[in-house]
Amino acid sequence: MFKDVLIALKLNSFTSNPYPVTLSIEMHCGREQQLVMAKYFREILVDIFIVEENDPPVNYPTLRELKNMFIIKVSR
Repeated sequence: MFKDVLIALKLNSFTSNPYPVTLSIEMHCGREQQLVMAKYFREILVDIFIVEENDPPVNYPTLRELKNMFIIKVSR
């Protein structure tokens, strides 16, 4: 299940180094399911930086600022 994958990522991602983990998500589901996924991202991963493919940030944070964080790249 999607929720189980996020839990496994949270528990194991930063055991060998503190640098960010990038998740590239392509949305092929309806609005209702997207809201459920967003809820799981916020509740489980907590420390996230989101990059919208169609609206990228002007100033990206440094690697130091992104330590122990998940970068989520969203494409719809």
